Amino acid sequence: MTHGVRRGSDPSLQCPGGPPPSNSLIDTSKYFVWRHYTDFLNRDPLDPNTPDLAGLDYWRGEITQCGFDFECIDRKRVDVARAFFYSDQFINSVPQLANGQPVHTLLQ
Repeated sequence: MTHGVRRGSDPSLQCPGGPPPSNSLIDTSKYFVWRHYTDFLNRDPLDPNTPDLAGLDYWRGEITQCGFDFECIDRKRVDVARAFFYSDQFINSVPQLANGQPVHTLLQ
């Protein structure tokens, strides 16, 4: 069970037209985007008090528009991750990034 969804219980979590290329939940576009919301922005787009279903659907659509073109899916997943990483909301939540300090200082 992850964020209220049991693996395989929600057909909207599946790759367009079929199952994801592996048994890993992270391979589903919905979970991939949800994970980025929670990791980068520290919020749950499915939270009933502060939902962001439009954002979740937008970023998910960026990936699912590829259909079964797995090279396209890989590129779009990188693009989505990059968008979250460079978002003002994430940068402003990490003082070292907002102040322009190199990222490697965060890893020390």
